[in-house]
Amino acid sequence: MTEHVATVAYSKEENAIVERANKEVMRHLRAIIYDRKVQDHWGCDQLPLVQRILNSEVKTNTGLSPAEILFGNAIDLGRRILHKPITSPTSKPLSEYMANLLSQQERLNKVAQQTQLKHDSHHMSVVDPSITEFPVNSYVLLQHPAGKRPKLQMRKKGPYLVVNFLGSKYTCQDLLTQKLFDTHISNLSPFIHDETRTDPKEVAMHDEQEYLIEAILDHRGFTRTNLKFLVRWDGFAATYDSWEPYSGLRNTVKLSEYLIANGLQKFLPKP
Repeated sequence: MTEHVATVAYSKEENAIVERANKEVMRHLRAIIYDRKVQDHWGCDQLPLVQRILNSEVKTNTGLSPAEILFGNAIDLGRRILHKPITSPTSKPLSEYMANLLSQQERLNKVAQQTQLKHDSHHMSVVDPSITEFPVNSYVLLQHPAGKRPKLQMRKKGPYLVVNFLGSKYTCQDLLTQKLFDTHISNLSPFIHDETRTDPKEVAMHDEQEYLIEAILDHRGFTRTNLKFLVRWDGFAATYDSWEPYSGLRNTVKLSEYLIANGLQKFLPKP
């Protein structure tokens, strides 16, 4: 039996348990979206995994998971994750679907470990009074005071490269666009990473949901407004090839190489 208790609108204190649960949902979802770069299509594949995490997580105050409290061992945590076999010729084979799901679960475990380590490192850096400056050529994360980032993005942007500083004013470089910007030291925190295993530029690409181009295979259209190019993405199979507009590729080296090789120099962007 449940009891419906009305609360005052926008009162987080009266909905503390619900708000805390929502915060956990967003924490896991942000980590998955950040790692998989699926900000535009995360609902069907990622939310059930987050739901499973929360339902199977053992709570310290009870020693049991929510699923165990409600259903004991009778609950099927695969519900809404595993779909029924579909016989339509246009549907994805169940074996392919399962292989993709197992691959996501493996990555999910790695992401959970990395996110926890990143969270702990960040927490330690915030309370460490010895961090009073960031050396030139070090990497930092940025939390700009003006406004908030979208809910599905990590709270801090970056990493960025420190190229200069004068007192509390720091000049940083965007690793993807190479653009410079100035900010106050209070907006920065150290990017702690293993230099032998982590490429800061690759992390920045995850933050901006960007991918590396392996090759441009084909094109269609005759003007800059309708030109599209068939892109093979680095690290992805041919099934992920996609047609991208000229405007989204114009500043890439791969596009310039393709235009020159195919006699389309008139479409080269201005320096």
